[in-house]
Amino acid sequence: MNRVSRRLTGAVRGLSLLCLCLTGLGGTALAARPLAKQARLAEGGSRQGWVLAGRNHSLALRPDGTVWAWGDNTHGQLGHGAPWDSPRPVRVWKLSSIGALGVGENHSLALKADGTVWTWGQNNQGQLGDGSVTTRPVPLVVPELTNVVAIAAGFSHSLALKADGTVWAWGLNAAGQLGDGTNTRRLVPVQVQGLSGVVAIAAGNVHSLALTADGRLGNGAEAMSLVPVAWSAPTGSPVVSISAGTDHSVATRADGSVLSWGSSALGQLCQGGSAHRAPPAPIW
Repeated sequence: MNRVSRRLTGAVRGLSLLCLCLTGLGGTALAARPLAKQARLAEGGSRQGWVLAGRNHSLALRPDGTVWAWGDNTHGQLGHGAPWDSPRPVRVWKLSSIGALGVGENHSLALKADGTVWTWGQNNQGQLGDGSVTTRPVPLVVPELTNVVAIAAGFSHSLALKADGTVWAWGLNAAGQLGDGTNTRRLVPVQVQGLSGVVAIAAGNVHSLALTADGRLGNGAEAMSLVPVAWSAPTGSPVVSISAGTDHSVATRADGSVLSWGSSALGQLCQGGSAHRAPPAPIW
């Protein structure tokens, strides 16, 4: 449930943003690092690896492709196979060749270099994608999910971006955050409806974002949506990265400027007020 925002290598023109569920209002999120040619740099990432935070646990990806975890392990989210918490980093069991991480409230994701996705931790809503609701204290591969280039973990749902530009989702779907046209939870990955050419994803608390290359950025609605809705992009520099928070979302443009939308009850939109905003608008 981390906030990760990455910039595309090079100037990707005419990108669009599509939102699932609470259009303009969001949740906790991250958009995971892809392994394709369009490399991105994570917020909080460095040459020493990546560090991501869930509700009460943290993960770190080392340059050697191993994953380390510490904090609360009530639901097995540290992935070391033992029942205890850890105040210091412990290696996640048998994971190697990892290129990206995702962290939800109490579950964890890892993307291997071979395009497979591995999950562990709490699974009460099917957020691990293994066809069950059984908590897993060590990583298991998500069945029949291949050619993945990016991952994202929300509160209790997960997303995967495939190399063909399609997006797949699983887990909690009470607010339509899986984008499959229903609000039925899914224990295995299902394809998000109507999406193609996607280059980045982000998962919020109960909403999801996808960045595509067709030049749109939102429709100004504030109603819940069970399928992706596209937003007409404001004029100016193209969007190159996205990130989702608990009740708001942000997008970075190629010129370094930032757009935000959603709830601003605590000033999180940085637009000089506390009013909600549905269409993306520049921050101050």
